[in-house]
Amino acid sequence: MQAAGVVANQVLIMFLLMGVGVLTEKLRMIRYAAASQINNFLLLIVMPCVILNAYQIEFKAELLEGLLLAFLLALFSHAIGIIVSMLLARRRPDAKYRIERFAMVYSNCSFMAIPLLQAVVGSEGVFYGSAYIAVFNLFMWTHGVFLMSGERSMKAVRKALLNPGVLSVAAGLALFFTPFRFPYVVGQVTGYIASLNTPLAMLLTGIFISRSGIKTAFSDPKVYGISAVRLLLIPLLVLGVIWALPVASTVRTACIISAACPCAASCSMFALRYKQDVSYSSKMITVSTLLSVLTLPLLILLAGLV
Repeated sequence: MQAAGVVANQVLIMFLLMGVGVLTEKLRMIRYAAASQINNFLLLIVMPCVILNAYQIEFKAELLEGLLLAFLLALFSHAIGIIVSMLLARRRPDAKYRIERFAMVYSNCSFMAIPLLQAVVGSEGVFYGSAYIAVFNLFMWTHGVFLMSGERSMKAVRKALLNPGVLSVAAGLALFFTPFRFPYVVGQVTGYIASLNTPLAMLLTGIFISRSGIKTAFSDPKVYGISAVRLLLIPLLVLGVIWALPVASTVRTACIISAACPCAASCSMFALRYKQDVSYSSKMITVSTLLSVLTLPLLILLAGLV
């Protein structure tokens, strides 16, 4: 019950940070035109630093076992998400199905899970949560790019695999399996940049929300359906697999929190980058984030019953 309360408070903090983003755009303190630059900075600089930082820990066999299990659960979560999204968001001419599928599959684990895990289960939980984030990045920068861009050529495949998100996952894993660690100064720099992850992402999401209109976000019934899939259906399927396996409590919590986060802020970032409907994606993020104040604590309580 205490963990559920901590999660609810952290989600509220995220929502208030988005409110700051709305306010800064309304007051013209940050122009909407600057969103593209902030977006690229987050995707190409900040997120890789978050991943690299997560793997700057001492190698231990027991950590590796939990990490591998977390990887498998993350793979299942994303694979089942892709299948469910293809069944529920059918292809149609207006291309909004691309936004809907992305919103169902990808949780806001990169920006929300780390502070939530730090508050609930500490640094070990963050380490296991990084496995989910690593898989998230691998899928997002391949399947997510294909989904949003519509490209399917070999050139697009190479481009997706050689982006900062995927490369940082590969580099982070290599560092974990070797004794090499960043020198103090380099570690401090990457740590400072990584700490910008959540506040900047929520600020940017708030800017998108300000432009899309908060009232219209809550008047679209389809948005509630997408949110239900993202917040309940997919996490419950992951929880069902966890119930069937001997999963340690910290790994279990890390996976459930990561899988149960609302629609990824990257949904709007990728929509902007690949010229999709940013307004529609912002609605998904707004509604699912607010509803996650209720659903995340509920799933934490269910996970605690395993």
